[in-house]
Amino acid sequence: MKNRNVNELDELISVMSKSEKRSLSMRLSGSKMLRLFNAINAKRPFNDKQLHNLKSQLYRQIVKVLRSSSVETTLQEGLDQARTFMERKLYVQSYKALLKVKHLSDHYHQSTYSLQVILLELKLRTIDPTLSDIPKIESLQQRYRQVSQELSTIGERYMLMLTFQELYFRQGVQAMINPMPEAPSLGAGFYQRFFHLKTAIYYKLLSGQLTDISGIDGLFEAYPQMLEIERSEYDRILRVINPGITEKKIFTDDPCIIADYLHTAKLYYNEGLYNNALDYLIPFLNTRLNYRIDLQREAKILLISCHSHLGNGSVIKSLTRSLKRMEQAAL
Repeated sequence: MKNRNVNELDELISVMSKSEKRSLSMRLSGSKMLRLFNAINAKRPFNDKQLHNLKSQLYRQIVKVLRSSSVETTLQEGLDQARTFMERKLYVQSYKALLKVKHLSDHYHQSTYSLQVILLELKLRTIDPTLSDIPKIESLQQRYRQVSQELSTIGERYMLMLTFQELYFRQGVQAMINPMPEAPSLGAGFYQRFFHLKTAIYYKLLSGQLTDISGIDGLFEAYPQMLEIERSEYDRILRVINPGITEKKIFTDDPCIIADYLHTAKLYYNEGLYNNALDYLIPFLNTRLNYRIDLQREAKILLISCHSHLGNGSVIKSLTRSLKRMEQAAL
């Protein structure tokens, strides 16, 4: 196998949590791979040729740790275990494995896995009707209909959210858009509410309204366990609404989020919040990604206008010269 690049290992290590790093250190205790891991984690140089040859092995060990801490991996392994027991006619053990998957999938609102559990329970009930612990066919059929309906609703909410999101990133603020659908009922599950709130965020942005993330925050306060599997999506929404900017730099390579900076700057500008608009315009213009020249020109003009409203006359001349150079380069 081709040796792994140190940069690949560095990227992999950077996404590990503290508990995952502890788990890996225990797994690699006393080995040369642990020396390599510690060196890369501490960003120390290393010249040992033997360590270089261990990069691929370390990569595989890290992937194992990451997989073992994944909720979806645990659920899938539980289903595989239940199927294996079923094939070996160990029906009681198969059902016990399914119960663990059922509790975990319910806890994390993973309806697709809940549906698979029901189907396997139905199969077990069909194979051996004498198993007293397994719910009756009628009960399983009712649960199947409930979960199927929930998945259908989640799918509809998700597709609508994607439609609004794509429309916003492609065209920005719209004069006329489809009406916002009604909020899900109080008894709705996490993902029905989650996708509805995301849809509402993009609906407001499309309508030219400023928005916030309070609804999403409230949802995760009610379902704190969901941050374990939706942390990256939560952070992404947070960056769209209120991006983390330090020293006027964008700390994301998501082109959708970066393109959104210009749209958000316009919203703040229209509200007369010129300093807030600058917080989005400057990182947009400083990004290394190659955006269309017309968008760069629009951002420059908006930047000059913001400084003009704020009375920052000392920077307007240099910005105007920069705009002229941009236009000449585009000819």
